Amino acid sequence: MRSKTSYKNLLTTRQLIYVLSVFAMVLAILIYTFFSPNKCGRPLPVNITIKPGMNYTTIAEILFQNKLIPSKINFRIAGMLLGATEKVRAGRYTITGNFSYLGLTEYLLYGQANRVRLVKIYDGATVRAITARLHQDKIVNKDLFQKFLRSDSSKKAYHLPASGFEGYLFPGSYLFYENSSPAEIVDSMITKLYKGLPDSLIKQVDKSNKLLHQVLTLASIVEGETNRTSEMDCIAGVYVNRLRIGMKLQADPTVQYLRTGGWSRVKGDILKTDSPYNTYRYYGLPPGPINNPGIHAINAAFSPEKHKYLFFAADTNGNHLFAANYSQHRVNARKYYKWLNARELRQKEKAN
Repeated sequence: MRSKTSYKNLLTTRQLIYVLSVFAMVLAILIYTFFSPNKCGRPLPVNITIKPGMNYTTIAEILFQNKLIPSKINFRIAGMLLGATEKVRAGRYTITGNFSYLGLTEYLLYGQANRVRLVKIYDGATVRAITARLHQDKIVNKDLFQKFLRSDSSKKAYHLPASGFEGYLFPGSYLFYENSSPAEIVDSMITKLYKGLPDSLIKQVDKSNKLLHQVLTLASIVEGETNRTSEMDCIAGVYVNRLRIGMKLQADPTVQYLRTGGWSRVKGDILKTDSPYNTYRYYGLPPGPINNPGIHAINAAFSPEKHKYLFFAADTNGNHLFAANYSQHRVNARKYYKWLNARELRQKEKAN
């Protein structure tokens, strides 16, 4: 039978003390290295930005370049120890104190930061609606954003006309940081606008941006008339035909733009409103866009369909019926208004 060997027979007392001493020394070094605060090599606070999709090696490099850590390798080791290498969230962080490697890693995992949010701006959204959405998502302060948009210096910086930013804040999906500056938001949206414009339009845009302004203004009216992209070219053609012969645009969306209480049927005194945006009263395009049109409406305004239509009226299926003369237009319009009046009556009866 095999005899049991005691641990005392494996190591002498001196060897055991040596091993324990080495272990304690290594443990002390590890504790000191990963738990002791690293002194920042620059004045605090330090702001760092971690972008979406940034890997842990790049994050370590950013921290090292900002003198928040003395060793990129130790930071990566700390990340592996905490299982954080794939979990750090994008955001803007403000480092206000000296952190250990593990403490800094935990801060990037759970600390407060201005996080990245996905914001979707729909085609045809007005500046008012965009402002409300950005404020709701904590992207930008509403008052600061409105002040920036109203500023003459802001308009001048982006070579915009007096009517301002309406029409130039391009719809689409954006990744914005919380508590961004107004300039950051506007830069992103206007940059995306110019990237989305047709090359042939870009080549014709001069420093005054007059052509672009006209295109965006017409596009915003087209956007206000329909969300059916298949109809936009034809509707744009109707308005171009009216402009060509000196006929009033009589576009309902331009009158809707004058309302502050939301959409409602255009009729009565609103049609008499004395405003250059009232295309029932004034000839030509309004002073500027009435919303921020998408690329389909912009393309339609820049390259409208060529036809002889001067009128169009909604049908009962969300499409439009087009007419070259007023007699046919009246027939089309009567059908729609008969259906609309019947629907409103049913809604009132249901409400009562």
